[in-house]
Amino acid sequence: MDQTNLKRRGLMYVLSSPSGAGKTTITRALLKSNENLVISVSATTRPRRAGEVQGQDYYFVDIPEFNNMVDNGEMLEHAKVFGHYYGTPKAPVEDS
Repeated sequence: MDQTNLKRRGLMYVLSSPSGAGKTTITRALLKSNENLVISVSATTRPRRAGEVQGQDYYFVDIPEFNNMVDNGEMLEHAKVFGHYYGTPKAPVEDS
């Protein structure tokens, strides 16, 4: 294999924990310490909370749209948690 044409794809880290456990605090610290890191924004079917911004905190979608994303292979991973769906859209991660 000709290794001169290989492109580094990077690594993906997933922070997963219960609400209030410190994911945002850890994320901010990591971003501050490494300028090469970027955040992937998850999609969710849960209702938007006060102060949350579409496309910044989450992509807020309804269940049919979420299922279409899954069925079309547009998610890197997805899960149902406490009755709501969460997943990582593939395109923004691959475009980073």
